[in-house]
Amino acid sequence: MLRRLTRAALAGSFLLGLAVAPGQAATPKDVFVMASDLTTFITFDPAAANESFPNELLRQMCTPLLSLDHKDPSKVVAGIAETWSSSPDGKTWTFSLRRGMVFPSGNPVTSSSIAWAMRRSIKLNLVSASLMRDWGLTSQDQIATPDDHTLVITLAKDLAPSVTPFAFTNHRMGSALDRDTIMAREKDGDLGAGWLNTNVACYGPYRLNTLRAQEVAILEANPTYWKGAPAMKRIIVRHVPEPGAQRLLLEKNDIDYAKSVEASSLAAMVANPELRFQFQPRLDSVYLALNQKDPILSNPKVIEAFRHLIDYQGLRETVQKGRAEIRQSFVPAGVFGALPKGEDPYRLDIAKAKALLTEAGYGDGFKKTVLTMTNYPFPDLAQNFQQNAAKVGVTLDIRTMATAQLYTLMRSRDFQMLMAVYDYDYPDANDMALRMAYNPDNSDAAKATNFLAWRAAWAPDAWFKQQVEAAQLERDPAKRTALYAELQRRHMRESPIIGIFQRLGAMALHKRVKRFEYNGAELFYDTIEKE
Repeated sequence: MLRRLTRAALAGSFLLGLAVAPGQAATPKDVFVMASDLTTFITFDPAAANESFPNELLRQMCTPLLSLDHKDPSKVVAGIAETWSSSPDGKTWTFSLRRGMVFPSGNPVTSSSIAWAMRRSIKLNLVSASLMRDWGLTSQDQIATPDDHTLVITLAKDLAPSVTPFAFTNHRMGSALDRDTIMAREKDGDLGAGWLNTNVACYGPYRLNTLRAQEVAILEANPTYWKGAPAMKRIIVRHVPEPGAQRLLLEKNDIDYAKSVEASSLAAMVANPELRFQFQPRLDSVYLALNQKDPILSNPKVIEAFRHLIDYQGLRETVQKGRAEIRQSFVPAGVFGALPKGEDPYRLDIAKAKALLTEAGYGDGFKKTVLTMTNYPFPDLAQNFQQNAAKVGVTLDIRTMATAQLYTLMRSRDFQMLMAVYDYDYPDANDMALRMAYNPDNSDAAKATNFLAWRAAWAPDAWFKQQVEAAQLERDPAKRTALYAELQRRHMRESPIIGIFQRLGAMALHKRVKRFEYNGAELFYDTIEKE
């Protein structure tokens, strides 16, 4: 353990001249050091990035047109657009950009910088293009730049006015890219995609200084950011995948923030006067997905049986230890359109699961493989599920792997079952419904990797598509809520995506960190303050 800790956890310190003996010196006042798992990293290209933590870092470097309020994510505030307005029909949006913004290269940020980023995503047709299609943005002709500081976007969908502004808070859709810098690195017509895998050319409060895969990522403050230079001149992310090692570094005064905390360590860490915690419900869903290409796992009775093989209550009290709430619907509590807390109809019921499998013709059981991540709590959740399945004759082989590897298999639909988590972008049921209950093209060729339903090869019937689209268009909040309630209840009955938990974010900080803002959807590094 000591050798692993020295090599991985302290790598960032040596790079920056911060290599002090553990416990002998605090981190500098203007440097924020965190420990996290960098194995999830695949790319920094805004057109393709879709992993939770790399996107968290990317958000600090790519400010979108609009932003979510730091305290209340249901409110949309200004970003690199100073003002914005919409046409009476809610389809055409006009943004006035701030003046004086420049990229790290010194090139000016203009409306063309955002228009080119959007058009590039549409042309590449990766994850961000899928996001744009959610909003009815499918053609480069829908993006106009009347002048250097005005951007006009015309959407094809007549969406509820309370929903549409969230589209422009996504850094993968509405941020600015430095075209000249990127295109100077273009190879074989890739529009700079190869270079952007490990580089960033956005405008935001931070810039990328260093990236060493599975070692360290270093962000440096942008001194000319429109809000002013952040107090933290550098953000250092050390690759420390083990929660126990993160805890040791935090308690020894070597880092400011431990990204992962084991439930078994939480009480002791909270009691430590040198540490402080911030708790905030996360906008996410921990789930079990059954690949519908599998003839056994696509049987409705088998799907229902698996719902009764999860010990929701027991896992909440043991493995999670208060770090999560049972949430079987796909919309997290506290989000517009969410079902009331406690509306979770399924319980661990071995006898019922056995009866359902017998009805399905699999009374003698079968063998399947469950993929999950190596980080807490997923191996423990999967093992508990494995033990319950064995009681009804189902043999499950658990394969734990790095998150990046899991995501690669998930997006190629190359799995039988998997247990993972999905992080949402904004607090409206529209976001969740599009991910979990919507899949207009289930073909492999569609590569609709942003839809979890597509990843699970689940083609919801026409009712689901109509319900999701009707809720998008409905302008009466009460009627929208009713549509989402019906959608969630039917999803819980029929979907092969089985909701388990909504996590409670527990941010473990050293007491010297005085300000660290998180609204449940995003962290804001530019607001960090230390003693």
